[in-house]
Amino acid sequence: MPIVFIAVQCCQCSTMQVKQQKKSGNKWTCVVCNQKQSVRKLYAQGYMAKDLRKFVQSFNMSRSLSSDQHQHSPAPVLDDPGSSSTGFERKRRTDWTEYLDLEEDHLRPLGDGGK
Repeated sequence: MPIVFIAVQCCQCSTMQVKQQKKSGNKWTCVVCNQKQSVRKLYAQGYMAKDLRKFVQSFNMSRSLSSDQHQHSPAPVLDDPGSSSTGFERKRRTDWTEYLDLEEDHLRPLGDGGK
């Protein structure tokens, strides 16, 4: 019996991954967030993991690009502070990316011994 590979999506981090289909059950663990979960939906299925990897990589890249565009767009103002008709004001979303340092300034290669 040939080995079947499946494409599944994590319920916590939404990353899509390729896994071998098990005979004994439908449980799997996400390699990104280490969340144990059941297979709820098969997004793709095939006998060659190479074909599924292309599908999964394109899905994850498109998801990454859409989230980057969403982060860099201005945050919508949910409520005008001057017009509080319901008696309470909603908090506006904040975007902390402008306060974060660039990661590449603080990264060191692992092999430099922490110098």
